[in-house]
Amino acid sequence: MKRLTLGLAMGVFLTAGAIAWAGYTWEYTDGKKAEFGLDVRVRYDLYDRDVNPTWSPAGREVGPDFQYFRIRERVWGKLDLWEGAKLVLRLGNRWQYYTSHFLDPNNQHDSSAVAGGGSPTWEAPDEVYIDNLYVEWTSIMDSPWSVTLGRQDFMLGNGMVLLEGTPFDQGRSIYFTGASTTYQTECDTVKMFGFYDDYRDRTALIHDQKRSLRYGNTTVAGIDWTHRFTKMFNTELYYMWSDIEDDDNDGVAFANDGSLDSRIQFFGGRVFGSPTDLIDYGVEFCKQSARYPLDTDSDPDPTGSMLDARLKFKTPDDTAMKPTFGLQVTQFSGDDPKSGGENEGWVGLFDTYPIYREEFLPARFGALGWTNLTQYRADTCLQVMEKVKATVAYAYLVAEYGENSPTSAYNGGGNTMGELISLFVDWKAMESLVLSFEGATFIPGDYYAGGQQAEWLRLQAVWTY
Repeated sequence: MKRLTLGLAMGVFLTAGAIAWAGYTWEYTDGKKAEFGLDVRVRYDLYDRDVNPTWSPAGREVGPDFQYFRIRERVWGKLDLWEGAKLVLRLGNRWQYYTSHFLDPNNQHDSSAVAGGGSPTWEAPDEVYIDNLYVEWTSIMDSPWSVTLGRQDFMLGNGMVLLEGTPFDQGRSIYFTGASTTYQTECDTVKMFGFYDDYRDRTALIHDQKRSLRYGNTTVAGIDWTHRFTKMFNTELYYMWSDIEDDDNDGVAFANDGSLDSRIQFFGGRVFGSPTDLIDYGVEFCKQSARYPLDTDSDPDPTGSMLDARLKFKTPDDTAMKPTFGLQVTQFSGDDPKSGGENEGWVGLFDTYPIYREEFLPARFGALGWTNLTQYRADTCLQVMEKVKATVAYAYLVAEYGENSPTSAYNGGGNTMGELISLFVDWKAMESLVLSFEGATFIPGDYYAGGQQAEWLRLQAVWTY
């Protein structure tokens, strides 16, 4: 309690400092300006250790809850260069004042993390990293073309296939480094992209912790084409190629040492639209073709697939509390243990993040991403007050293959993973301050042997300028 009280006091201090510095714009020459800003995110997380069955294979209690108190600060600047072009820089720092995780010491530096063989820690002020650094040039020479060069955030569609460029840093950043171009007309948007990132960030400015941020040295390139027919019906087609080199561990902890070397192609498409002002829909499907891993010919290559279907019902603006209702079915294919020389499981490289907002879900289903999972989900969102929004969600989770699951830690003999009930409350306390309460409980099914019910809780404050 003493640690939490002191941590909260530090959060209040950071709040006062953030409010004192609002976003600032300076016209440094005629027609050109520079902008500066800051955002601070303070999080307190608590979740059961039992949330991951590999830690409690027989359904046993394995110790007290994991708790985190983490703070991320980012400063950013934008500078006009010439007509339509600007330079963007964002620096970040994320550290944790308190954690109860036995592998993640409280606010201290573990020298073995740098030399190899130890766990990276988050000593304040931790490393300062380059979160974004790019030049963006829009409407080049009055043409439909735009280009972005450098370290940038990048997403395809709803982010079900490509969004998370740094999956191992626990919500600190999502960047890719390279180039993306966009061709934009009234009906068509074509994006082409190519990125390369080392498995760890070698550009940390201060106190480099040499953390592993992704599966390996990663190359990804592709093209995405969206065509707007009508408001009711639109299409998106994409192709993406990736190459993972996982054989350069530098003696740093958590490197996979070749086990994830792979080349994976993604072929996908999406249809979406709004038949009326009160209904939105979307259906996306993606298929994989892969060599995984590259260091052996004995393992079958994945041929996984992903399907995501969404339907959202809205209400007229004058409806009390402006409720919305969402239905969603998402499937990540699993590997059929009876298929022998085939591997039908989905291999997620850039989707390993809490897609459904519940932070603990990726930890539950494994650090290598979503696979062997079908989710049936419903949610309701209410504007309970002018500045307070509440969302309640229910999800029923099923394993495509459960009865013959080769994973001994999960050998409950059934296919039902369980039920997930969630509540999110967001309060816009100020124009630049959002306070959130997030919680979920997971009720395990017969997929897990003696599974234990697990809870997750988060208190969060975000200041943006």
